[in-house]
Amino acid sequence: MKLLYPLAACLLAAPMAFGQQITNVTTNPSPLHACEQVTYNVMGTGSPGIVFEYLSIVNTETSISIVIQLGGPASGSGSFNKPVGPLGPYAEGTYALTFSLELDGSILSTWTGSLTVLPPDLPNPGTYTTYSVCPNASPFSLLSVMDGSPDPGGAWMDPNSVIMGNDLFVPGVSPAGDYMYYFDMLAPCNMELQFLSITYLENNSAGEDASANLCTAAGAPGTDLFPLLGGSPDAGGTWSGPGGVSNGIFIPGTSQPGTYTYQVAGIAPCAGTTATVTVTGAPPSNAGTGGEAEFCYNDNAAYLSAYLSGAAVDGVWMDPAGVGIGLFNSPIDVSTYGEGVYFYVVETPPCPADTAFLEVTLLDPPCTVGMVDAHATGGRLQVVPNPASGHVAVEVAGGLSSGQYLELLNMDGKVLQRLASSPTAYHTFDVSALSPGVYVVRISGAGDRAVQRLLVH
Repeated sequence: MKLLYPLAACLLAAPMAFGQQITNVTTNPSPLHACEQVTYNVMGTGSPGIVFEYLSIVNTETSISIVIQLGGPASGSGSFNKPVGPLGPYAEGTYALTFSLELDGSILSTWTGSLTVLPPDLPNPGTYTTYSVCPNASPFSLLSVMDGSPDPGGAWMDPNSVIMGNDLFVPGVSPAGDYMYYFDMLAPCNMELQFLSITYLENNSAGEDASANLCTAAGAPGTDLFPLLGGSPDAGGTWSGPGGVSNGIFIPGTSQPGTYTYQVAGIAPCAGTTATVTVTGAPPSNAGTGGEAEFCYNDNAAYLSAYLSGAAVDGVWMDPAGVGIGLFNSPIDVSTYGEGVYFYVVETPPCPADTAFLEVTLLDPPCTVGMVDAHATGGRLQVVPNPASGHVAVEVAGGLSSGQYLELLNMDGKVLQRLASSPTAYHTFDVSALSPGVYVVRISGAGDRAVQRLLVH
């Protein structure tokens, strides 16, 4: 037991100047051992607002003398209990202990007693231990497998000399090797330490969990799940999936998305291990359905996508020679690429590409498929900007005669907007609400006609 002797026989009466007096001093910890620091609790009477501003400490082999310089109120009734420290450590032995209060160079009160410092109470880090563990065992506390009944409260360092935040060992994750358990000690004591050597037992591995996004479209190639596992899985295990027993091959159109589990037998005394591949289904590529389309021989901005049904919009068009010529909604110059079968190709990985076919026929002049008026004289219309997305300005040379109209039509020949006769040469169409595509601006009615193509994007 640590001994603090505030014995009456050793207690020296202190002057009562200004009402400040030390009545007792205790220590924490108690008893006190070598290599430990100590906090003194100084108690007394006087102003409760007293402040310990500075310590003057003189230590010898047999005595400890501490003078406390005061601050705060110098008078008043009440009591105080203030900590001093931590101080030390001290070598083993018994010391004469003196505490004094000083204010403005005058000693107000002195308390004397004794302090006994016992031999070092060294912690027990245990004894050298070897421990073997299965790679798939449950996590455990390093201290729990250490021999020699080690004391708690120390710190751990892993085989890579990294200080650990706790003593949890996670099999399969934590490295094998020598783990050091230690207690840092104050001088003159040295660090107390011991080692725990951990090795892994041999066992089969199912690998590590993985995930995969696989095509579910019937007819797409199957996928072997084994190469998708992480780590270094051993062959020869068994598979199970959402439908029960599996051969480890995901077959689009037959196999279901979900969790597929791979299991291998263990090597005694270790249990078998499992790993999973979580499969999510990817939608198939969809180029839609093609058909046939007719365009004028001189059409240089045909919207082939208008002749597809149910197609995704992230594909590309290829001409009859198999050369890429544009995206889904791009105007295609069929007058240059010519007649034949055009290909619309959509590829949505991991699914294979899907292709729709559009057979294009070009009509000889005169033709009226959306763009050309057989009675048009041309040259009277200027449309700007073209392509457009907001408002379009149309200049009609000579203006509209009586009985003539300026019309905006879609590719089906439906009149969308019509402006009546006007001698002015400038007119405006609002195309901001129209879907992207090809439209026709024409002069209709009596007299000369004219027609121009308008692209809306």
